[in-house]
Amino acid sequence: MGDVAEALSPRPGSPQKQRFSLSRNSEPSKSSSGLVFVSRKFATASTGWTAATSITRTSSPEKSADGRTRNSSPEKLSGNLKSKSLEKHIRVGGQSVEKAQGAATMAFRRSEMAACTPPFIFGHQSRRVLAGIPPDVASFGIRTSSERLIQGSLVMATKPTLEKEYPLEYIPSSLFPDVSPHHQNLLAHVKYQCIVGNRNFNRDADESAWSRFVCKMLEDIPNTEVDCDKQLMVGGIENRQLLKSVTPIGAPDLRSDLLIEGNPDYPSPFADICSEMALPPSRIDQTLSPTTHRASQYYPAFCVIEVKAEGGDFQEAQTQAAVVRAAILLKAKQIGADADTIPCVPAIVTIGHVWHLNLIYEQEDKIIVTGPWIIGDTLTFIRTLRVVLFVEELRRYASDTWWPKFVDGLCREVLERELGNEGSARN
Repeated sequence: MGDVAEALSPRPGSPQKQRFSLSRNSEPSKSSSGLVFVSRKFATASTGWTAATSITRTSSPEKSADGRTRNSSPEKLSGNLKSKSLEKHIRVGGQSVEKAQGAATMAFRRSEMAACTPPFIFGHQSRRVLAGIPPDVASFGIRTSSERLIQGSLVMATKPTLEKEYPLEYIPSSLFPDVSPHHQNLLAHVKYQCIVGNRNFNRDADESAWSRFVCKMLEDIPNTEVDCDKQLMVGGIENRQLLKSVTPIGAPDLRSDLLIEGNPDYPSPFADICSEMALPPSRIDQTLSPTTHRASQYYPAFCVIEVKAEGGDFQEAQTQAAVVRAAILLKAKQIGADADTIPCVPAIVTIGHVWHLNLIYEQEDKIIVTGPWIIGDTLTFIRTLRVVLFVEELRRYASDTWWPKFVDGLCREVLERELGNEGSARN
């Protein structure tokens, strides 16, 4: 075999396939079944044999029009391979242009966003950011910590059943308090979300399937009462445009998947003033939403969510979410919010079954992006419980802090001034 490989050594210009070794060292590797794989030696022998056979095939004689045989020239073979490669590139999915555009978009990396106005500073770029998080921002992170929320969240009577149902999971006693928790239908809800999360994972679901799953998880835990007017609404933002006045100058044109917004129909002083508004605000910058969508002008934005399928690019997801969060933060500032009213804007980034939290705030005329912190995932019961409790606490924060200060406070005042201006114009 060695003589054959030596006799048929590659010629200059002959096309060669690139080979990759599956082993990083020369030591034999063992599989879980005890089989030994000498991967480097096998790869070397395989490369020599493949090189020999590939040359034998490419230099095989072909007949010309006069019946004589001749060997194919390397130039012709190389040209054929290039044409086949081009044909395959055009044929696969018909998405050559889209992939090129996506590559150009992701050339805009997080480090380059420091050149925007205002500039973006990511936590991984500066240790001073992690060490100097404002107290209000840190307080929000502590409040929504899934490690804290999970303690005492389940009923003690369910412990034996859960240990039998999930024998491979450690279920600590700290999850079961002496007093029954206030969550209704929590256990059934967590079990269901865990089943769906595993189903998406096992079926290698695409991004749209994960987006629908995340959208359902962001809703309240189902109860027996029918609530037609929810305080928060989850809607798509992928097809919306951001207001130029609140989009950082030089930021990439990226969109996230979902947006959590305040509902102007939810019974409140804000809803009362919305019902009196005959027409939308006269100028687009006077709207309450960071987007230009006409139907969402009275929907203040609270949180952004970026969803990727398994194996998705986290850096891309974090960048997309950062641009939209900055628009939410700058729109709140345009309305009149200070750091006490809106200390930070949360963002959820999901890569398949794993959930991450990022927080964004403004400091010294810079957009600071902190995180990510892993919330949990939807493959095991305990980690799905973490995600569900985080979502519940996020909605609770919006209800008892964000809504009274920002929606019923500043947003209502903006509409009252607009209503007064309309009345003055009529008189």
